[in-house]
Amino acid sequence: MWSLSVPQVGATLAATLIGYRADLIDSNVLNSVIVLMLITSTLGPLITSRVAVGLTNSGMKEQRSINQSYQKQEEKDSSYTIVVPVYNPQTQQHLIEMAALLARQSHGRIVPLAIATAFAHMDAPQLDASVQRSQRLLAKATALSKVLEVEAQPLLRIDDAFAQGISRASREQKASLIVMGWGKRTGFQARLFGNVIDNVLWASHCPVAVTRLVESPKKIQRILVPLENLMTPSLQPVKFAQILADANQAQVTVLNICERRTSSNKIAWRRSQLSLLISRLALQNPPEIQIIAHENTAQAILQAARLYDLVVLPFIRNRTVPGGLAISDVTTELAKQLTCSIVMLGEPQRTQTVIVPPEVTTSTTAAMSEGIV
Repeated sequence: MWSLSVPQVGATLAATLIGYRADLIDSNVLNSVIVLMLITSTLGPLITSRVAVGLTNSGMKEQRSINQSYQKQEEKDSSYTIVVPVYNPQTQQHLIEMAALLARQSHGRIVPLAIATAFAHMDAPQLDASVQRSQRLLAKATALSKVLEVEAQPLLRIDDAFAQGISRASREQKASLIVMGWGKRTGFQARLFGNVIDNVLWASHCPVAVTRLVESPKKIQRILVPLENLMTPSLQPVKFAQILADANQAQVTVLNICERRTSSNKIAWRRSQLSLLISRLALQNPPEIQIIAHENTAQAILQAARLYDLVVLPFIRNRTVPGGLAISDVTTELAKQLTCSIVMLGEPQRTQTVIVPPEVTTSTTAAMSEGIV
């Protein structure tokens, strides 16, 4: 800044000329001022050119450092993040293993999450006990993550309810997926899941994988993904299954059931449409496609599932209906009778692609979209 202020040209020359014409200064002073102008106008830019380079580099380094920090933060926020609520020590290991396989294959991270129930007074003994228990669970999850060689960022949250704490923490962490445990339940009279899982499925902003694992996810070699129909296909389970399969070098089979009297032409059309849909996922190892003609969808899937280690069942979370879960009868029956590991992948409600066979008329298509057929 000083070197920029050194040159004395414009105002100095004007004042000197006025003084010279008014006979206030003589020619010697005028000549001296002109020499001063010449020296300062030459010296100022020279000093500036030498000093400004270092100043600019320093500023660029600082700005570059700031940009890099922002970029790292954005990369961290945009990475594939899996939130794993931990509560039951008996199922925690399988949940962390499942999340670790998915995160490692997606170059992401896992966030083991423990919820401590809040009390009116933050110094309540019950809250201290809950916090200590949560810390032990998180320490175990972190140690297991290190063994599995995946980045883990444990998170302890104090909240009024488990479901709200899971949904809010997942949103704050910009989670890409929530992996929850689903223990063995003896009764399906009221609801398919417990209240906590129901509420998380209804409120969360990202897909929720509700798992019932009978063995370690690292042993899974054959994965079955039944698509109940092609009118509202949900391809997120196919993508989920393929990520897990790539981590285990396993095989994925996409299964579709059609009516027993379906002609061979229609079966070929179904296969081509399903292949087209899956190709949009741009998977490195496309899954196998299998179409079975059977009069009972659930029984056909149960028979096929005997040869598989894991079945991934999709359903759409509908926030407009009472209860919030739109689960088909086939999915409910499969969840009750399957003996292998199960992942029920719930997605937020969104517009689905409708596939219409060539022989379906325009009026029929309109009726389907209105829910009449």
